[in-house]
Amino acid sequence: MNSLDSISGDISILIDKALKEKKGKSKTEIIPGMESFIDKPAPNIIEWATRPEYLNLAIEDEDSGKIRTVYDHYGQYQTLRDFFELLCPICATKDDVLCWGKSRESLESQNLLVWDQQYKDDVCPRCKTTRQELNEDGLFKGYELMLLIVGMRSSKSTTSGIISSFIEHKLLTYVDIAKLFGLIPNQALEISFVATTAGQSEKTVFESWKSLRKNSPWLQSYLKKLKEAEIVRGQYYDDNSKKIHYKHNNLRFESFTSNSAGVAGSTRIACFIDELSRFDTTDSKRSAAE
Repeated sequence: MNSLDSISGDISILIDKALKEKKGKSKTEIIPGMESFIDKPAPNIIEWATRPEYLNLAIEDEDSGKIRTVYDHYGQYQTLRDFFELLCPICATKDDVLCWGKSRESLESQNLLVWDQQYKDDVCPRCKTTRQELNEDGLFKGYELMLLIVGMRSSKSTTSGIISSFIEHKLLTYVDIAKLFGLIPNQALEISFVATTAGQSEKTVFESWKSLRKNSPWLQSYLKKLKEAEIVRGQYYDDNSKKIHYKHNNLRFESFTSNSAGVAGSTRIACFIDELSRFDTTDSKRSAAE
């Protein structure tokens, strides 16, 4: 009979072999026709939201006829800028910190980090310091949670839609997102949209994301090319009322209710929760604490 150490060693060898075989079968190659999207993300979330070739978020004001963008909504601009820590702490001035009342020209002149293909990282265009260096020096906080407390009709859902569509866009520019996060090959990754009821989720955060992405030239161009590739190579993309699944990299976007049992067990990159204050405060699985 083999010793426990021997059995443990045999199991390790088998697991290692299985992972290597699975890795060899994983779809990490670039799908023909999709080369122009790989390694070419938008410079940052502000440019993703405002530039016409990306999200193209520009809305005409019915009263003034003026075209308004993120630059015209100071709170939204600052929320996006500061959550993603785009303002270079080395080059920024005290006047840059608060955005209220500033012109678009003033906001566009701020030293925001942008994606640099050479460094494979966000870089300040002025001092050339990378995000990694700023993190290592303790100049960035590395936010992982945002609790947005603002009034009704203040574009909370639109802000979450901008963030979720940017995450979608950013991830789609990688060939293998499981490898990016150090996961096993073909690990399913999920982005969730949660509200107190299914109908509420589908009408708010989930719907806001779906509506914005329909207006994005970049995402629509990506989906067009992906569907063209499907004709030859099989299905890559599945879209229904409650879930969107990119099958080639196992990335899923799904609408959920506040029942915590329904969202447990997934490997989740991001989660967007609407109206947390309206959730139950009991000991049930539908509680805000869960």
